[in-house]
Amino acid sequence: AASGRTRVTGLDGGEDLAAARGVLQRLGALHRDEAGTLVVEGRGAGALAAEGPLEVGESGTLARLALGLLALAGRP
Repeated sequence: AASGRTRVTGLDGGEDLAAARGVLQRLGALHRDEAGTLVVEGRGAGALAAEGPLEVGESGTLARLALGLLALAGRP
């Protein structure tokens, strides 16, 4: 939940990635694709706010990471 820009490369485009993008969107994080690279613009943990339930699909890793982000943000 850092501030600034993060670039993620080498993603496979599977269901877990789609779920991760959905979680980012619901948390209000800005993200986009740039030539096969996922670019996430961080606004800090305090700026995160879930807009409805977070759907993580069958990704246990994403569920644990999302819970950590929400804990940092002080959100239920």
